[in-house]
Amino acid sequence: MKDLKIRVPLNLAMVAGIGVTLGARAVERPMAIERQGKASGNAVALSIERSTGVSDIVLLIDEDEPGHAIDGRVDRGFLLQGALEVEGGLALDLRGSLVTWDERAVRVWRAGTELLELRVMEAPVEDGIQIAGFGLSHSTAWEVGIPIEGKLTPEFLAGLRTEIVAMLDVCADFDCRAGGANVIQCTYGCGGHACDIVCMFGSQPCCGCSPIDKLPCCRCLRD
Repeated sequence: MKDLKIRVPLNLAMVAGIGVTLGARAVERPMAIERQGKASGNAVALSIERSTGVSDIVLLIDEDEPGHAIDGRVDRGFLLQGALEVEGGLALDLRGSLVTWDERAVRVWRAGTELLELRVMEAPVEDGIQIAGFGLSHSTAWEVGIPIEGKLTPEFLAGLRTEIVAMLDVCADFDCRAGGANVIQCTYGCGGHACDIVCMFGSQPCCGCSPIDKLPCCRCLRD
């Protein structure tokens, strides 16, 4: 695994005017990746289209924790790779929600109603609130600003595009230090942060550190 290098092609074009920003935290806040859990607060779901035509879905959460008020900065991020049946750009304002997750799915709830489900599956799902993909990654290394008040305006979304693409590009070329053909999941930590990924659909997990700023990188590689 140490000699395996990967490069994931990215489509840097705007998708329906939607963008998102992803970057390293200015102040490191190391956290262990929880394989299952829940968090309440403000959330945003956005799609990023790749050159293959499929989309990645990013779910970002600004947690409302005891003693830690919502501050407009992301505390957790989930990336669903290779999402299926996503039409156009996705931009959902999910403020005041409860997010629950395990190794196979992330769900967003509000007032007891499930609004959105991102899950690793072996077949497409017809229901509009369910989005299937082949790899679900969980990170605490992202820093993104989420509006505390008001809607997700086009100006806000467009301004967010550059840094998330830059971050994904950093993770487009790295050494696989964990994962491989005989497992479906890997976890890796570096730079005070960690990422975790579960892969399905004839793909294998690859986890390591970015060569530029030593942030954790977790991707699913197609067999």
